[in-house]
Amino acid sequence: METFIQDAAFAFRQLRRSPGFTAVAVATLALGIGANTAIFSVVNGVLLRPLPFHQPEEIVAFVDAGGYKGMLLEFRERSRTLEQIEGFTSFGFEMSLTGDGEPMRVESAAVTAGLFTLLGTTPALGRTFLPEEEWTGEHRVVLLSHGLWQQNFGGDRGLLGQRIRLDGNEHTVVGVMPEGFSFPSASSQLWIPFGIDRSNPRDLWAATAGTLVGRLRPGFGVEAAGAEVRTLSQAMLGLFPWQMPADFWENATVEPLHEWMVGDSRSALLALLGAVGLVLLIGCANVANLLLARVTSRRTEMAIRASLGAGRPRLVRQLLTESLLLAVVAGGVGILVAFWGVELLAAGLPADTPRREEVTLDGTALLVSAALSLLTALLFGAIPALRASALRAFAELKQGGRAGGSRRQSRISGGLVVAEMALAVVLLIGAGLLIRSFSELHQVETGFHPDGLVTATVAPPEFRFTNVPQRQAFQGELLERIRGLAWVEEVALTNRLPFGGGAWGSVFSVEGRPDPATEGGDWPYADVAAVISPDYPATLGVRLVEGRGFTPVDRADSPPVALVNEALARAYWPGESPIGERIRQPGGAWIEIVGVLGDTKMTGLAGGNSGAFYRPMGQADAGVFSVVTRTALNSSAVASGLAEVVRSLDSDTPVEDVRTMPQLIASSLADRRFTMLLLAAFAGVAMVLGSIGIYGLLSWSVNERRKEIGVRMAMGARAKDVQRMVVLRGLLLAGIGCVVGLLAAGAATRLLASLLFEVGTTDARTFLAVPFILMLAAFLAAWLPARKATRVDPMVALASE
Repeated sequence: METFIQDAAFAFRQLRRSPGFTAVAVATLALGIGANTAIFSVVNGVLLRPLPFHQPEEIVAFVDAGGYKGMLLEFRERSRTLEQIEGFTSFGFEMSLTGDGEPMRVESAAVTAGLFTLLGTTPALGRTFLPEEEWTGEHRVVLLSHGLWQQNFGGDRGLLGQRIRLDGNEHTVVGVMPEGFSFPSASSQLWIPFGIDRSNPRDLWAATAGTLVGRLRPGFGVEAAGAEVRTLSQAMLGLFPWQMPADFWENATVEPLHEWMVGDSRSALLALLGAVGLVLLIGCANVANLLLARVTSRRTEMAIRASLGAGRPRLVRQLLTESLLLAVVAGGVGILVAFWGVELLAAGLPADTPRREEVTLDGTALLVSAALSLLTALLFGAIPALRASALRAFAELKQGGRAGGSRRQSRISGGLVVAEMALAVVLLIGAGLLIRSFSELHQVETGFHPDGLVTATVAPPEFRFTNVPQRQAFQGELLERIRGLAWVEEVALTNRLPFGGGAWGSVFSVEGRPDPATEGGDWPYADVAAVISPDYPATLGVRLVEGRGFTPVDRADSPPVALVNEALARAYWPGESPIGERIRQPGGAWIEIVGVLGDTKMTGLAGGNSGAFYRPMGQADAGVFSVVTRTALNSSAVASGLAEVVRSLDSDTPVEDVRTMPQLIASSLADRRFTMLLLAAFAGVAMVLGSIGIYGLLSWSVNERRKEIGVRMAMGARAKDVQRMVVLRGLLLAGIGCVVGLLAAGAATRLLASLLFEVGTTDARTFLAVPFILMLAAFLAAWLPARKATRVDPMVALASE
């Protein structure tokens, strides 16, 4: 221990004597360690940390197994692999909270009574739902989130047993969930029991229970439960009140709840973790080169220590202690970088990132940071330490510290630079592919004109508008008043806003063709079933391909009509016009198709166009709807104007989520943009570090070869010949690194396949552009030492020898 303290004290003095070297090394390593720790904190919070539930590894979610209330009851009766099965809404729905102050929409979830028991979560106040409250009846009870209880009710403990008004109905508050509890989504603020009516078979097999989850029985695993769910799902097809295709749930299975929640986030986060790991390796290679150059200047010192009896292990230990001290300091600075980085990453994560609220710099992340510090000490310290300890003391002292070995050291340094450039190529190609993909997405036609469109959500409460005619009258009056505002150019209403989420579809049957409800077979399906006002196509700029659009005469007392888009027309009426054809939703009347609209993107720019049919607002219930205005005003001014108009009609109707259409489109690309920007930043850092590596190596090489360069110039070598010699060496190293990097990138980019759009993993433009950019950067990095080489005075260089 005493020896280690002596080594550490000596290492400290050595580093203090070289503040420039110490600062560069610490900054390079701190950036790599801090970035790795920050990204790991995100990966840990989203992917690695166990769910905050009781024995979460035993909880599974049903996948492609339906979620009907009848199926929930049947699974409970028949399952042998799952000891408890519950359900919850897999997407957030909103309820109107009214009373004191402005009305507001609250993210809500309908759940079965036993869900919280399955999760092992108990409320902070009160109780959860009773079994009898799961059934349809007069049990209007509600659980509040800790945040909603604090923000809207001031944390009043006397709220238990009191009633609040949700969607116009009085609900009794029976409990408050603990702080930090957020399920099924991070935005869930209250929970109600959804009613199950055993006496109504049609309700059981037509109404969804959302997502089903279960807890594995002892002795059963995920595979056994998945096989059972697949078998039971097929057996339940005969219980539906209409004919279902025989293969409808052939892919039914279960997966761990954690995997279900993480979804598609895994591949992007792991790609970022791998990328930032490569940045750390490049940083280590850079610092190793700095230490090798530093060892060169300390050869005499090492030789004297060896001649005085210091063995090779002693010299290695001394140099590794210096590396460890550098790593410890860099690790401390890296933690500060990580604190800042985690905050920045958490704020920049897309809003729909699962478990986003759990991203913190916790003890696990700090342990990872400490481990990274130790690992980097070994990575960048081992080669210089072994190289310096292998010096021959007698030869070094005899030649004044200028013994051979610089050529071997040059080869080692060159190899490190090649590795840096190869890793930089991999990162730059990955970033380039994502940038190309993002650019391709922006070229996708939306099918409408988003610029100048501002949208807002309006939610008429059911207690104020108890039937469809009342809601339709409210919508008509609202349209007229908004249309009369001076700043409104055009206005329309819809319950399925492009890029607004919730683009639910519907099955239907076609007149004159086999009816799946009675004759079996596959149901025709529209991905989007929307209700729109007559001005919707004109307001958004959607093309009318053929037929007519909706008019004010398309009311409840006129024949039912519909519009379809081109994608639906191609799918079910290929090569012919659908005008005049009639379709019918299950249990509904026949609806005549009167027009065809152009395709519009509804849920995202990637992928094909969704088949859609539209109903006029005068003939269908829109429920909660969006106002779409074309205006020159900004969203905040529109929000104020719309709120005033809505309040003049009904003070209990909230106006929320006011955004421009470009903002909605941008939010649909948030996850891709986040991944692209981070990977591009890491690639940029890698390119800079690689260029610095070339610059440092060539600067050291020029300094080591001053005598050789002096001799060359004394014998008539021209300055440009010397400059060419230095630059070509830098380009040679960069070229080798590019070749190795291209080969590695060809395999590594396959991991990005799921993140790309209209761009192959071996895109030629990217694979050609990246080496060109890197070779240009290498040329600039080599040119500065080359200029220095041409300024060597032959007489001074020879005299110094």
